[in-house]
Amino acid sequence: MNELLAHDWPGYDPDRYFCELTRRRDDAGPVPGWLIERLGRIGLDALRARAAAAETELIDLGVTFTVYSDATAIDRILPFDCIPRVLTAREWDLLERACIQRVAALNAFLGDIYGPGHILRDGVIPAELVHGNANYRPEMEGFPIRFGTYVHICGTDVVRDEQGQFLV
Repeated sequence: MNELLAHDWPGYDPDRYFCELTRRRDDAGPVPGWLIERLGRIGLDALRARAAAAETELIDLGVTFTVYSDATAIDRILPFDCIPRVLTAREWDLLERACIQRVAALNAFLGDIYGPGHILRDGVIPAELVHGNANYRPEMEGFPIRFGTYVHICGTDVVRDEQGQFLV
């Protein structure tokens, strides 16, 4: 662990989770010194207070998303981390390509579902799973979509695994 962070944040232990400040991968380069210094000056209690204030502001502004499968708490706050994630150009390029690929895959999936239906006919996904879904729109079958773009806005999750590799 970085000595500055260990000194100023006693008890901080990311456990098995990948922490970009304390467990950088060799190919990611060092954490910028200015960031470590600034976080060390702020301290853990103040950082928690800032995170809580940011969360309150996001709720007040209505920056939430809906979890339709959860009947108890439908609106969730958009996850926000007040510690900036420092990425290398290589990491950014990887994430950009992965997000583009994810949206292309979603558009291809929907294009097939509402078009030729190979994925259903071949049994890759059970047809009743799709056709029985409340969000399935049979009126879209065969409807021509310009540029094949069904997905115009996509909230894609980006996380790191225990080894620090990005997953999209």
